[in-house]
Amino acid sequence: MKTLFIFVFLFLQINSTILEACQSVQRENKTNYIYCARQNLTTIPNFFATDIIFDELVLSDNLIERIDTFNNVKVRKIYLDLNPISHIEPSSTLGHYLEEIYFDSNMKVSTNSSQIFENSIMQHCTNLRVLQIKGYNFQKLHNNMLQKLNQLQVLVLNNNQILRVEPFAFTGTENSLLELHLASNQLELIPERALMLLHNLRKLNLSQNRVRIIHTKCFFSPLNTLDLSFNSIEYIEENALNGPLQNTLQTLHLQNNELRWPHFLHLVFNLH
Repeated sequence: MKTLFIFVFLFLQINSTILEACQSVQRENKTNYIYCARQNLTTIPNFFATDIIFDELVLSDNLIERIDTFNNVKVRKIYLDLNPISHIEPSSTLGHYLEEIYFDSNMKVSTNSSQIFENSIMQHCTNLRVLQIKGYNFQKLHNNMLQKLNQLQVLVLNNNQILRVEPFAFTGTENSLLELHLASNQLELIPERALMLLHNLRKLNLSQNRVRIIHTKCFFSPLNTLDLSFNSIEYIEENALNGPLQNTLQTLHLQNNELRWPHFLHLVFNLH
């Protein structure tokens, strides 16, 4: 009989008094993960020291506010979505192995919270390929905040109340970044100077912002997908989508804007 999963239970000491069980699973394809979601955890569990490098650690939907240490665990991908995280200490052990990490706050963040990640994840997890941070209050993407993440391929910063992107915010990711998601923020202008540096960007999502005009030479990367839906776009300059986009763009989302039919005509002509 073919076995699809092997279940092992790792018992953890939490707050020195409460024993919790996380489920460790090895898939048929030999990848493995530790599942600790929805356990009302307030801290990262104290895992037993092991030489195993896990593929995933799922800590979603808990009550974790501070990350002081990852307590021996070696992992490539971590899900920390739906936790009220407000402080992260650097972890050099975690940074050596970590390739993907996902944050999505489940609380309303009123103060500027970008430093939570700038002083920890962005400084020490230099092997990251995917970084997702949703639901915080960045307000502004600072120059050089990603300069150590030169292997980053996917950056998701949706719903972070971003008002401005400084010209060198993506320095360090110029050649690696393939996808950039800035949806559900408060951008009024396309951050063209910052985007100019991203030589290999293929997917850009700026949906659900406050952009009104698309100027000429906003986009320099060879994008194949561009999402500008649910903005307030009234006008797109005639040559705004010229350049590399003419040869590479496959999908363009413009629904739910304020554009009138004549503006669509020159778009269709230029992208034909």
